[in-house]
Amino acid sequence: MRNVSKYVAYWNPSVIADKNGRGAVSFELPDNLTGLAGVCHRHHARRPMGLGDHKFKSSKLTELRPVLPNQLTSGDRFTAGSAY
Repeated sequence: MRNVSKYVAYWNPSVIADKNGRGAVSFELPDNLTGLAGVCHRHHARRPMGLGDHKFKSSKLTELRPVLPNQLTSGDRFTAGSAY
């Protein structure tokens, strides 16, 4: 079930890059956001400042649960539904 609700998916002001200038992070994506944009700023004492961004989408399978009465007696009428 979806339950993570954040406005900022991830924030880390100090990702250390390797000698090739690459760094890696991992984090859990929030369920309330499906279109995300990542922005990275590079700061180095001896190199020019850098900026990079990337947009990506997240999806999670939809779970439908039947909504039915607990008990029925002959002749009862009801409307079935579903909840997610």
